Amino acid sequence: MIQFDNRKKAIMALMILAVMYTVVVFALPLEKNSVFVISYLFALLAVVGQTAVWHFGWHGKESIQSKFYGYPVIAIGMVYMLVQLGGSLLFMLLARWVPLWIPSVLYVLLLGVMLIGCIAADIARTEIERVEKEQARDTQCMRKLRAMCTALYQNSMGSETEGVLDGLCRALQYSDPVSTEELKPEEEEMLLLMNQMAEKQEQGQYGQVLVLADRMKKKLQYRNQMCRAGKESM
Repeated sequence: MIQFDNRKKAIMALMILAVMYTVVVFALPLEKNSVFVISYLFALLAVVGQTAVWHFGWHGKESIQSKFYGYPVIAIGMVYMLVQLGGSLLFMLLARWVPLWIPSVLYVLLLGVMLIGCIAADIARTEIERVEKEQARDTQCMRKLRAMCTALYQNSMGSETEGVLDGLCRALQYSDPVSTEELKPEEEEMLLLMNQMAEKQEQGQYGQVLVLADRMKKKLQYRNQMCRAGKESM
């Protein structure tokens, strides 16, 4: 949500805009009939309604990324306000000759389009956030394997396992990071092998590390084959 101080400044800016607009339209020698009144009311609604649009776009969104996805909602609201202010002023100038139903219908349609646009933008934001969270969760295992392998490689500098672990790290790096339910058993076994490799490395049993690394590489190749087969069957 917007910081309290910034929110107060934003509300003050809207109030200033509303006062300026009011002074201008009432100072002009315009016909003060029903067209003028409804145009003025919808103009005020567009200005005051920005507080609701900002609340809808940013409320409860704590992360910077989530707030960024809320900007399309804010942008739609701002565009609506500018169009409504301009349209209201135009019909105020033509109030003497324009029947009431024309601006009434146009204002309602404009408001409806704005509301639908804000809702659609928020739905898109929610879907993007959901997909990103799923992807982050689905890649967690492979990212953990990569981190563990990198740590093993860094601790193997100058030993006989350095080259093998370097190749394993590269193989993990170029593997598809997205997991599926079918791949989870294989990835759990890979995590177990990686933990065993770490234990053997600490004990200085480099021969066992090489054996486990070979098993790990074969298990990774099998996992990647399953991953490709699953994508091809979609």
